[in-house]
Order: sequence, then structure tokens, then C-alpha cells
Amino acid sequence: MRSPWSEGPAPFRTAARELARRLQPWLCYERHAHEWPGTKLLGGKARVRCYTITKASIEIVAKADKLYAWISPNLPEHLALYRRDGMGWLASTSHEGEGWLDLGTFGPDTSRNLLRVLAEHRVISVP
Repeated sequence: MRSPWSEGPAPFRTAARELARRLQPWLCYERHAHEWPGTKLLGGKARVRCYTITKASIEIVAKADKLYAWISPNLPEHLALYRRDGMGWLASTSHEGEGWLDLGTFGPDTSRNLLRVLAEHRVISVP
């Protein structure tokens, strides 16, 4: 799971700082980047943090009531989920209300299970 932590004109609010603190045990790395799925900055770089996906870390992330709730300064924007091989399968640009879900590289059983889990945690809505 990756998310850019780019502070805009307003600094992150308490909810975003608390999220970073609670996710700290699962932090894999932090780097500065100018590009990630759905975004290419015209100038400057943003801090991008990558976390290991576990049941506990997903429960923390799922506290946001929907995928597009990930908007600065309350939460970091552009939440994305990646497979171990680095392929992104869920990405978003929250402030634009856009998201991508690519299950084409998973088998049908895994795809169904992922959709079920994401829906259970209110990351997505499945009709």
C-alpha cells in the first residue's frame, strides 16, 4: 500500500498525523517522488510512503469511510495498493474522484476474494 504524503497549502491535520503514527509498524520505506499512478507533478516532489498490507493495517486504513475520503489535509491523497511484484491493482486520485481497479493479473477466485474483502472494509462499493 502506498500513499503520497504531500502537504499542500495547509499542513496535515491531526487525523493524518495520527494515521501515520498508527501505520508506523508497517512502514516499508519512504521516498520522494514526482510521479505515481494517476499523478505526475509538474514541479517538486512529494513524500511517498509504502506500508505492508496486513489485516491490522487494512483495519486502520478502512477507518476512512470511503476511498475518496483520502483528501489532504485530513488524510494523505492517492491511496494505492500494489502486489508484491510492484504491479499496482488499486489506485486513486481522491480529489478528482477517480480510481482504478485492475484485477486482470489475478485469477478469478483471487479477484472475487479481493472484491469481497475490499467491500467488507468499505474501500469499494460492489453492486
